[in-house]
Amino acid sequence: MRPSTRLSEALEIRLLREIVGRKVLPGEALPSVAEIAATHQVSQPIVRECMQTLVAAGVISVSHGKRTLVRPAADWNVLSPLVQHAFHAEGRGSELVRDFYEVRRILEVGAVHVAIEQASQDQVQLICDLSDRMNEVAIGSRDVATFLEHDRQFHEAVASATNNATLAQLIRMLYAANKNEWTRSQAAVGDLEVLAEQHAKIAQAIKAREPGSAGEAVERHISTAVAIEAGRDAQRCCDGS
Repeated sequence: MRPSTRLSEALEIRLLREIVGRKVLPGEALPSVAEIAATHQVSQPIVRECMQTLVAAGVISVSHGKRTLVRPAADWNVLSPLVQHAFHAEGRGSELVRDFYEVRRILEVGAVHVAIEQASQDQVQLICDLSDRMNEVAIGSRDVATFLEHDRQFHEAVASATNNATLAQLIRMLYAANKNEWTRSQAAVGDLEVLAEQHAKIAQAIKAREPGSAGEAVERHISTAVAIEAGRDAQRCCDGS
Protein backbone atom coordinates (compact mmCIF):
# COMPACT_ATOMS: atom_id res chain seq x y z
CA MET A 1 0.00 0.00 0.00
CA ARG A 2 1.33 3.42 -0.97
CA PRO A 3 2.04 5.86 1.91
CA SER A 4 -0.42 8.35 0.41
CA THR A 5 -3.16 5.70 0.52
CA ARG A 6 -2.47 4.94 4.19
CA LEU A 7 -2.53 8.66 5.01
CA SER A 8 -5.75 9.12 3.08
CA GLU A 9 -7.46 6.21 4.86
CA ALA A 10 -6.38 7.53 8.26
CA LEU A 11 -7.78 10.95 7.39
CA GLU A 12 -11.00 9.41 6.08
CA ILE A 13 -11.57 7.69 9.42
CA ARG A 14 -10.87 10.89 11.36
CA LEU A 15 -13.30 12.93 9.29
CA LEU A 16 -15.90 10.18 9.28
CA ARG A 17 -15.70 9.91 13.06
CA GLU A 18 -16.28 13.64 13.36
CA ILE A 19 -19.34 13.35 11.13
CA VAL A 20 -20.74 10.13 12.62
CA GLY A 21 -19.96 11.47 16.10
CA ARG A 22 -22.10 14.54 15.27
CA LYS A 23 -19.26 17.03 15.65
CA VAL A 24 -20.18 18.15 12.13
CA LEU A 25 -23.89 17.83 11.41
CA PRO A 26 -25.70 17.15 8.13
CA GLY A 27 -26.02 20.36 6.18
CA GLU A 28 -22.95 21.88 7.81
CA ALA A 29 -19.76 22.63 5.90
CA LEU A 30 -16.42 20.96 6.43
CA PRO A 31 -13.33 23.16 6.64
CA SER A 32 -11.59 23.96 3.36
CA VAL A 33 -9.04 21.58 1.84
CA ALA A 34 -6.24 23.88 2.96
CA GLU A 35 -7.60 24.05 6.52
CA ILE A 36 -7.98 20.28 6.79
CA ALA A 37 -4.48 19.77 5.40
CA ALA A 38 -3.03 22.17 7.96
CA THR A 39 -5.01 20.74 10.88
CA HIS A 40 -4.10 17.12 10.15
CA GLN A 41 -0.61 17.84 8.80
CA VAL A 42 -1.11 16.16 5.43
CA SER A 43 -0.82 17.44 1.88
CA GLN A 44 -3.73 18.93 0.00
CA PRO A 45 -3.69 16.07 -2.59
CA ILE A 46 -4.17 13.64 0.31
CA VAL A 47 -7.17 15.65 1.49
CA ARG A 48 -8.67 15.64 -2.01
CA GLU A 49 -8.16 11.88 -2.26
CA CYS A 50 -9.95 11.49 1.05
CA MET A 51 -12.81 13.72 -0.10
CA GLN A 52 -13.34 11.58 -3.19
CA THR A 53 -13.80 8.51 -0.99
CA LEU A 54 -16.28 10.28 1.28
CA VAL A 55 -18.20 11.52 -1.76
CA ALA A 56 -18.38 7.94 -3.08
CA ALA A 57 -19.70 6.80 0.31
CA GLY A 58 -22.49 9.38 0.10
CA VAL A 59 -21.28 11.17 3.23
CA ILE A 60 -20.37 14.56 1.72
CA SER A 61 -21.12 16.57 -1.40
CA VAL A 62 -18.52 18.67 -3.16
CA SER A 63 -19.40 21.42 -5.63
CA HIS A 64 -16.79 23.43 -7.51
CA GLY A 65 -16.32 26.84 -5.92
CA LYS A 66 -18.54 25.98 -2.93
CA ARG A 67 -17.97 24.57 0.55
CA THR A 68 -18.04 20.83 1.12
CA LEU A 69 -21.28 19.88 2.89
CA VAL A 70 -22.21 16.87 5.01
CA ARG A 71 -25.09 15.01 3.41
CA PRO A 72 -28.16 13.71 5.32
CA ALA A 73 -27.47 10.49 7.22
CA ALA A 74 -30.03 8.66 5.07
CA ASP A 75 -27.65 9.13 2.09
CA TRP A 76 -24.64 7.51 3.77
CA ASN A 77 -23.53 4.12 2.46
CA VAL A 78 -23.59 2.22 5.74
CA LEU A 79 -22.47 -0.92 3.89
CA SER A 80 -19.09 0.74 3.37
CA PRO A 81 -16.48 -0.77 5.74
CA LEU A 82 -15.10 2.73 6.42
CA VAL A 83 -18.50 4.08 7.42
CA GLN A 84 -19.17 1.00 9.56
CA HIS A 85 -15.78 1.41 11.25
CA ALA A 86 -16.63 5.01 12.13
CA PHE A 87 -20.01 3.98 13.58
CA HIS A 88 -18.40 1.35 15.81
CA ALA A 89 -15.58 3.69 16.84
CA GLU A 90 -18.14 6.31 17.87
CA GLY A 91 -20.23 3.85 19.90
CA ARG A 92 -23.07 3.77 17.39
CA GLY A 93 -22.51 0.22 16.14
CA SER A 94 -25.75 -1.02 17.75
CA GLU A 95 -27.68 1.16 15.29
CA LEU A 96 -26.18 -0.78 12.39
CA VAL A 97 -26.92 -4.10 14.11
CA ARG A 98 -30.57 -3.10 14.56
CA ASP A 99 -30.88 -2.10 10.91
CA PHE A 100 -29.06 -5.27 9.82
CA TYR A 101 -31.62 -7.49 11.50
CA GLU A 102 -34.57 -5.46 10.20
CA VAL A 103 -33.29 -5.90 6.65
CA ARG A 104 -32.62 -9.59 7.27
CA ARG A 105 -36.20 -10.07 8.43
CA ILE A 106 -37.60 -8.38 5.33
CA LEU A 107 -35.36 -10.20 2.85
CA GLU A 108 -35.08 -13.66 4.39
CA VAL A 109 -38.75 -14.25 5.20
CA GLY A 110 -39.55 -13.43 1.59
CA ALA A 111 -36.59 -15.46 0.33
CA VAL A 112 -37.64 -18.64 2.11
CA HIS A 113 -41.09 -18.45 0.50
CA VAL A 114 -39.53 -18.10 -2.95
CA ALA A 115 -37.02 -20.88 -2.24
CA ILE A 116 -39.85 -23.29 -1.42
CA GLU A 117 -41.40 -22.58 -4.81
CA GLN A 118 -38.19 -22.59 -6.85
CA ALA A 119 -35.55 -24.77 -5.16
CA SER A 120 -34.31 -27.94 -6.82
CA GLN A 121 -33.97 -31.13 -4.80
CA ASP A 122 -30.18 -30.68 -4.78
CA GLN A 123 -30.56 -27.17 -3.37
CA VAL A 124 -32.94 -28.41 -0.69
CA GLN A 125 -30.50 -31.21 0.18
CA LEU A 126 -27.65 -28.71 0.59
CA ILE A 127 -29.76 -26.64 3.00
CA CYS A 128 -30.54 -29.77 5.03
CA ASP A 129 -26.89 -30.87 5.00
CA LEU A 130 -25.76 -27.48 6.32
CA SER A 131 -28.38 -27.68 9.07
CA ASP A 132 -27.03 -31.12 10.02
CA ARG A 133 -23.47 -29.74 10.15
CA MET A 134 -24.58 -26.96 12.48
CA ASN A 135 -26.24 -29.48 14.77
CA GLU A 136 -23.10 -31.63 14.80
CA VAL A 137 -21.02 -28.64 15.88
CA ALA A 138 -23.59 -27.55 18.48
CA ILE A 139 -23.56 -30.90 20.25
CA GLY A 140 -20.00 -31.88 19.38
CA SER A 141 -17.03 -29.55 19.14
CA ARG A 142 -19.16 -26.50 20.13
CA ASP A 143 -16.75 -24.35 18.13
CA VAL A 144 -18.49 -21.01 17.64
CA ALA A 145 -16.46 -19.87 14.63
CA THR A 146 -17.17 -23.10 12.73
CA PHE A 147 -20.84 -22.92 13.66
CA LEU A 148 -21.13 -19.35 12.40
CA GLU A 149 -19.46 -20.25 9.11
CA HIS A 150 -22.03 -23.01 8.56
CA ASP A 151 -24.72 -20.52 9.61
CA ARG A 152 -23.63 -18.05 6.92
CA GLN A 153 -23.47 -20.80 4.32
CA PHE A 154 -26.97 -21.95 5.32
CA HIS A 155 -28.54 -18.53 4.77
CA GLU A 156 -26.68 -18.02 1.51
CA ALA A 157 -27.85 -21.47 0.36
CA VAL A 158 -31.45 -20.47 1.04
CA ALA A 159 -30.88 -17.28 -0.92
CA SER A 160 -29.36 -19.22 -3.83
CA ALA A 161 -32.29 -21.65 -3.75
CA THR A 162 -34.64 -18.82 -4.73
CA ASN A 163 -32.98 -18.96 -8.17
CA ASN A 164 -33.49 -15.21 -8.19
CA ALA A 165 -30.06 -13.78 -8.93
CA THR A 166 -30.94 -10.28 -7.72
CA LEU A 167 -32.39 -11.43 -4.40
CA ALA A 168 -29.52 -13.84 -3.78
CA GLN A 169 -26.97 -11.14 -4.54
CA LEU A 170 -28.66 -8.67 -2.17
CA ILE A 171 -28.49 -11.18 0.67
CA ARG A 172 -24.86 -12.08 -0.10
CA MET A 173 -23.94 -8.38 -0.21
CA LEU A 174 -25.66 -7.83 3.14
CA TYR A 175 -23.68 -10.62 4.80
CA ALA A 176 -20.42 -9.59 3.12
CA ALA A 177 -20.81 -5.95 4.16
CA ASN A 178 -21.56 -6.96 7.74
CA LYS A 179 -18.85 -9.60 8.03
CA ASN A 180 -16.93 -7.64 10.68
CA GLU A 181 -20.06 -7.00 12.69
CA TRP A 182 -21.08 -10.64 12.30
CA THR A 183 -17.76 -11.69 13.79
CA ARG A 184 -18.05 -9.21 16.68
CA SER A 185 -21.63 -10.29 17.41
CA GLN A 186 -21.02 -14.04 17.32
CA ALA A 187 -23.19 -16.17 19.54
CA ALA A 188 -21.89 -17.75 22.73
CA VAL A 189 -21.39 -21.49 23.12
CA GLY A 190 -24.58 -21.70 25.19
CA ASP A 191 -26.64 -20.37 22.27
CA LEU A 192 -25.57 -22.97 19.71
CA GLU A 193 -28.06 -25.76 20.39
CA VAL A 194 -31.05 -23.40 20.26
CA LEU A 195 -29.79 -21.81 17.05
CA ALA A 196 -29.11 -25.22 15.49
CA GLU A 197 -32.65 -26.34 16.34
CA GLN A 198 -34.08 -23.21 14.74
CA HIS A 199 -32.12 -23.78 11.54
CA ALA A 200 -33.30 -27.41 11.51
CA LYS A 201 -36.92 -26.22 11.61
CA ILE A 202 -36.28 -23.86 8.70
CA ALA A 203 -34.68 -26.69 6.71
CA GLN A 204 -37.50 -29.12 7.55
CA ALA A 205 -40.14 -26.61 6.44
CA ILE A 206 -38.30 -25.99 3.17
CA LYS A 207 -37.98 -29.74 2.56
CA ALA A 208 -41.71 -30.18 3.26
CA ARG A 209 -42.48 -27.19 1.00
CA GLU A 210 -44.44 -25.46 3.78
CA PRO A 211 -44.08 -21.67 3.28
CA GLY A 212 -46.08 -20.70 6.38
CA SER A 213 -44.00 -22.85 8.72
CA ALA A 214 -40.77 -21.76 7.04
CA GLY A 215 -41.59 -18.06 7.34
CA GLU A 216 -42.51 -18.46 11.01
CA ALA A 217 -39.28 -20.39 11.65
CA VAL A 218 -37.19 -17.62 10.05
CA GLU A 219 -39.06 -14.99 12.10
CA ARG A 220 -38.36 -16.89 15.32
CA HIS A 221 -34.70 -17.34 14.43
CA ILE A 222 -34.16 -13.65 13.71
CA SER A 223 -36.06 -12.67 16.87
CA THR A 224 -33.74 -14.93 18.86
CA ALA A 225 -30.69 -13.35 17.22
CA VAL A 226 -32.01 -9.87 18.09
CA ALA A 227 -32.57 -10.95 21.71
CA ILE A 228 -29.03 -12.34 21.90
CA GLU A 229 -27.66 -9.03 20.64
CA ALA A 230 -29.82 -7.03 23.06
CA GLY A 231 -28.52 -9.14 25.94
CA ARG A 232 -24.94 -8.60 24.82
CA ASP A 233 -25.47 -4.84 24.57
CA ALA A 234 -26.94 -4.78 28.09
CA GLN A 235 -23.99 -6.80 29.40
CA ARG A 236 -21.51 -4.43 27.72
CA CYS A 237 -23.26 -1.47 29.33
CA CYS A 238 -23.06 -3.16 32.75
CA ASP A 239 -19.40 -4.03 32.25
CA GLY A 240 -18.64 -0.47 31.26
CA SER A 241 -20.51 1.17 34.13
